[in-house]
Formats: sequence, C-alpha cells, structure tokens
Amino acid sequence: MAELQQFLVSATDHPRTGELRDPGGHPVRVRLGGQTLDAQGAMNGTLPVVQAASEAAVRAFVDADPSTRGGLFARVEIRRWQWSLGQPDSTQPVELS
Repeated sequence: MAELQQFLVSATDHPRTGELRDPGGHPVRVRLGGQTLDAQGAMNGTLPVVQAASEAAVRAFVDADPSTRGGLFARVEIRRWQWSLGQPDSTQPVELS
C-alpha cells in the first residue's frame, strides 16, 4: 500500500448557492477542515485537509461529493500539502458524519 500523503482541498462556492449545501450528505475521513467565510461571515467555501494515496484518489473523492455533483462549487483546487506548523498530536483522522 502506498504511503498516505496530505492534500489540501480548497472549494469555493458559486455565488448564492448556499441552499445546495448538504452537510449530512456523506461521511468522510479528513485530518481537519473548516468553512471559509465572506466579509459578512457567511460560509462561501470549504477547506478540508485529507489523507490519500494519490491526488487522483482525492479527485475521485471530490468528484463524488454531493456538493460537487450538485453544482455548489465554482472552483475546486487540490494541492499536496505538508504539515509544518501546529501539527496536532493525534495522527488519527477525524470521523465526520
């Protein structure tokens, strides 16, 4: 099995598409994540850090996500990422549901 790598997924919503968001639509395993906010504090995107064997595996995960399939995101960027500051003590992924 390939060594797991860290990837940062930056997904920016299309304007006025918050109603498409389905926070309970899928269970995923991520290292950490959160919402991006506009100047008024409204959610306008998401930024999870995921572990996977390859960028292709991350792309398949993103493409299968209900928010992607529903047209929520205007842009999705996947970048390989490495912890350098503030790495949590736990090496276990967080289970979201």
